[in-house]
Amino acid sequence: MSPTANAALSTWRNLAVGALVALALMPVSDAAAEQMTVKARLLKNVPIGSHVSVGPATFVGTAAYSNYTSSGVFFANGGAANVAGNTITRLLADDVTPLGSKVGAEVREIKFTVANLNASPVSARAHIRFWSDAAGAPGTYYDVPFDVGFDADLFLPTGLNFLFIAVDPASFTLPAGPLWCGISYDDKDGAFVTSAAQLNNLAQAISGTASVGSTVDGAFQTTSAGSFFGDDSPAGVALNPGPAHFNLALELMVDETTPTAKSTWSRVKQLYR
Repeated sequence: MSPTANAALSTWRNLAVGALVALALMPVSDAAAEQMTVKARLLKNVPIGSHVSVGPATFVGTAAYSNYTSSGVFFANGGAANVAGNTITRLLADDVTPLGSKVGAEVREIKFTVANLNASPVSARAHIRFWSDAAGAPGTYYDVPFDVGFDADLFLPTGLNFLFIAVDPASFTLPAGPLWCGISYDDKDGAFVTSAAQLNNLAQAISGTASVGSTVDGAFQTTSAGSFFGDDSPAGVALNPGPAHFNLALELMVDETTPTAKSTWSRVKQLYR
């Protein structure tokens, strides 16, 4: 091989090594901090004003936090505005503190509600976000193992919709809490023919006290519209307009493929029914 060829080969090797080093040094958050698009599934649709519970029950694992009921009261996100061509509501959030025994497990399902108060079905995209607590409000954006955020397209019949999303393994490690879970809705950059007025008629069910884990009465609403992916300490206000226990209907399920409790056939059927 000629000296010229050897020099060229050496140059390419150096470039390749440099590229690999750059990839190795890239922060995980930069490489993986992307909003995960997931599919939402409808568990139940009931008339507005219904008092109903749909939890805890799951396809994977057990509940780490459950407050998945409706008191018949709803609270709308509101404030829909056009942000860079995307019509989006304010974000409405609640604090959740999971069972201590589930801390460190992988979250595999997130359950939430959307009350469609419009006169007809609408389509919208939900943005589901998480923050660590900071003195009773969303603080640092939650990033274990990386920025945790989920987007799901929704087709919403009129009435109260109980929905869930499945979370891929190694995407969301459950912290000790309190952890804030917030949701906003948009028209998917105009892909859905859904007006600001229709988005303002989407609300979340108000629940009571948590049956699994715990929550402090009250919620949080951002002062401006947006999805707030990766944003620390979004500006907003505390809410507690009533009823007595003003909390959002939410449930977090964790993977329990190797339960510590003694297994029985009835338990296995309960976990994977």
